[in-house]
Amino acid sequence: MPAKKNNELTVGPKNADVTGNDVRAIQIAIDALALRGGGTVRLLPGTYALNNSVFLKSNIRLVGAGKKTILKKTSVVLSRLNVDADYGQKEIMPESTSGFAPGMGVFLKDQSPITNMVRIPLTITKIAGGKLYIDNYLANDYSVTAGGFVVTYFRGIYAIAVENAAAEDLVVDMGEEAKKIPELKGFRIPGVYFTKSKDCLIKNIKVIHSLGDGICVSTCERVTVEKCETAYNTEYGMHFGGHSPWSKGLNNSIHHNYSDGLYICWGVRESVMSGNKIFSNGAGQYRNGISIGHKDTDNIFENNHIYGNAKHGVAFRRKTESNGAHRNIFRKNIIENNGTPVERVPAELLATLPRRELISCGVYINGITHDLTFEKNIIRETRKKGKKYQRSAFYFAPGVSKIKLIKNSITGHPDAAIVNESGK
Repeated sequence: MPAKKNNELTVGPKNADVTGNDVRAIQIAIDALALRGGGTVRLLPGTYALNNSVFLKSNIRLVGAGKKTILKKTSVVLSRLNVDADYGQKEIMPESTSGFAPGMGVFLKDQSPITNMVRIPLTITKIAGGKLYIDNYLANDYSVTAGGFVVTYFRGIYAIAVENAAAEDLVVDMGEEAKKIPELKGFRIPGVYFTKSKDCLIKNIKVIHSLGDGICVSTCERVTVEKCETAYNTEYGMHFGGHSPWSKGLNNSIHHNYSDGLYICWGVRESVMSGNKIFSNGAGQYRNGISIGHKDTDNIFENNHIYGNAKHGVAFRRKTESNGAHRNIFRKNIIENNGTPVERVPAELLATLPRRELISCGVYINGITHDLTFEKNIIRETRKKGKKYQRSAFYFAPGVSKIKLIKNSITGHPDAAIVNESGK
């Protein structure tokens, strides 16, 4: 990385180059070193109040003191809109400005799905005359009649269009409070988000309680996520997507996330996912340990331990041949004891999912998917009789072909070890 000992700034509550225990102090140090061409921002032990994102920049290495450095989101402030907030505006008129302050990061939302796709970061610059003035133009329309509101929510660490940057050795706690606010149900904002970036490292970071993914890498090249922990996030524990080739997910602990543990999506290719522990994910949405699908090709998954997830251990999503997840290799993984009693599956899913998707298995392959290799994996169900919910080791859906099974160990499943409906 670009950091040098003589190009380093410390940040902390005391005895630091930049004194402070909030995001403003962190950002001052990052911006100062970025102007010099880069360096290391070292966060001393302490709890730092997040009222906005930490915006990482190129050639900056942000390093904490492990679990002793905590970036903790401040309390949520939410107000419904008093006047529609329109595309192109740089001001918001809420019913109340109480609790908001300059420097806070905010997002807007209403009930229209069309206007909630773009998540441009917004920072309050001024409050006057009942209005919040912001630093960027609104990218959507937000309507009072559609229940529009403004809320202090944001990514914990945000890197956009940066190179040779790193975030290491700290905790990002987005707080449990937001999960209890009805208006925020379905909000999807990652705790750590790298996008349109290259040659970056996310290492030894713990991300918890995000309204969205724990760590998301989207539209990036050569980004490594290593020795991180993601837990209790309301979407995916770790998400590589948006056409991010040459990614690496190494030796991470991904657990107790509401949706899939490791979600691979949209053009992740020639990447390596190795040494990860992926367990107890998917209970909130009846999802999987690993989910892979759209144009995710030529990847290697090895030495992962995938267990206790709500649905399947590994699930290939249903895709057409041109969009399928072809030529992936799974080697020396342990896939065991996945699956959920039917009575724990959300009622709306029980009513809509095909019967085959309600029967959990170690590896579920759907779509027109081909040229997969499974070599020297251990796929097993070891729980007591009556609690063996991982019914089979493999399921091949119609359209699946060219699957190589080499020296795998398969034991303990109450149904057939391999259920082949592919016609191949």
